[in-house]
Amino acid sequence: VYVDKEKKIIYAEGEVEISDTKQNLILTEKAEYDKSKNLAKALGQTNIVTSEEFKVTG
Repeated sequence: VYVDKEKKIIYAEGEVEISDTKQNLILTEKAEYDKSKNLAKALGQTNIVTSEEFKVTG
């Protein structure tokens, strides 16, 4: 994990898990989170599981 404090961006690599308050889950190889925009970006092989248990693979 690398944090760019100036740009307010977090970079993560490996087995990254991102979840939200609605219990949606993103599993990915790499991710970026831009705190100023409140935006997460998944890079590489990614799986998404929604709170309703729908699954998306890409």
